[in-house]
Amino acid sequence: MENCLLSSLKSSCVGPWLNASKKPLCRKAEEYTRFIQEYEDLIGTTNASRCNLRCPRRCQSVRFRPILETNNIGNSENMPSAWINFYFPSMEVEVLEEQWSYDILEMLGELGGSLGIMLGFSLLSIYDLLEVALFNIRSCRKKRVLPNH
Repeated sequence: MENCLLSSLKSSCVGPWLNASKKPLCRKAEEYTRFIQEYEDLIGTTNASRCNLRCPRRCQSVRFRPILETNNIGNSENMPSAWINFYFPSMEVEVLEEQWSYDILEMLGELGGSLGIMLGFSLLSIYDLLEVALFNIRSCRKKRVLPNH
């Protein structure tokens, strides 16, 4: 799926999760921000839908949305420090399961059952038509025989 999306990206660099790409990793914050915007826009468009049709989906995927913030932490410039905060918009987890609605045996069973019913109705209809035709032929013969007596 990533390769399909990568072919639609116009950005000159990519994020670290797309390491299979031949494009270089984004080094500057501005490049990375532009790439993220383009990538998110691309995922939400019809191009992603076309890729979903052509490419098999991953069994499992996790999507993070990074937000870059710069803060002055502490008062000392001599004390280097770094903070990593993870904010989750929701604690809900979406789980999607895909199952076959029919396997081959169920499909053949349904098809055979439907054909059997149709064939059964057809044979009954033919039998009814033959019965009516024979009844009409017999009644015509009886009418011919009766006036001669």
